[in-house]
Amino acid sequence: MNRRLTIPALACALLLVAACSNGAPDVDLRWDGQCDAVAIEGVDLDVDLERATVQSVTVRGDRNDVDAADLATLVIEGQENDVHAQSIGSAEVRGDRNEVDVDGRLGAVVVQGNDNEIEARELGTTDDSGDRNVIRTD
Repeated sequence: MNRRLTIPALACALLLVAACSNGAPDVDLRWDGQCDAVAIEGVDLDVDLERATVQSVTVRGDRNDVDAADLATLVIEGQENDVHAQSIGSAEVRGDRNEVDVDGRLGAVVVQGNDNEIEARELGTTDDSGDRNVIRTD
């Protein structure tokens, strides 16, 4: 049983999404507002920010799935997170087995971890200090 929560569309400086599925099936969250920064903290969350206007997203936790439009910055701290965006100015990935998929341009990426996969149509500068990471254009 999926639980879906739609957060009201309001303007904010920081939106913190913190939740845990506590062993239950995935928790789905959708937000359509405008916010400078969104912090997502939890396990097994499915967060839809595709209709939101967001500058910065930070994902902390494990096995989270995030969909976004255009982001200035992305930070991932955790394991097995999956982020899909239209474009990202810069991304920092700290952890293992994370995936970042960008339909357009990813301006810069720094990876500190192992077995991560980063794909973008257009890729700027890269800094990979881990092992077995794949950073490529698609």
